[in-house]
Amino acid sequence: MRDALSLLDQLIAFGGGALQEQDARAMLGTIDRGHVIRMIDALARQDGTAMLAEVREFDRDVPDYDRALTEVAALLQRLAIAQIVPDSAIDDEDFDTQELARLAKAMPPQDVQLYYQIALGGRRDLAMAPEPRLGFEMTLLRMLAFRPETSEVGSEPLVRGAPVAASATTPAAPAAQ
Repeated sequence: MRDALSLLDQLIAFGGGALQEQDARAMLGTIDRGHVIRMIDALARQDGTAMLAEVREFDRDVPDYDRALTEVAALLQRLAIAQIVPDSAIDDEDFDTQELARLAKAMPPQDVQLYYQIALGGRRDLAMAPEPRLGFEMTLLRMLAFRPETSEVGSEPLVRGAPVAASATTPAAPAAQ
């Protein structure tokens, strides 16, 4: 109880006498998962404009972009579970089960797997970005740009004409038209 009161005192001081969720998140370094869900939803719809608008909205909270990519990867991992082992995703404590089910149906499993890999690589590359927000945006833009496609000959997933096993962060040569 003392710890809770101490945190409350710190939050009051941090917020200049006002208690606001945004101040609590900033003080504790947490991410509003609603932003992450809306970004992934825009990604599922292949709506780059909505995705970047959500990043702008997210940026107002002065987020930790490394933590944000961790949250993106965690959501993608939960989506993979919901797609591959649906019974295991029923009681998810971290994400809304209905949102997980909706997004799991909206995205093909190979997309989720590739996006997870891109999120992990984005965390690694974040330190080299000119600004953290730019690195975060580029990671999300990679997810839009490198979408697995199924070849017409078989069912092997392709990334713009290259097998998925090839590097997911570099574009492959365009397929012959």
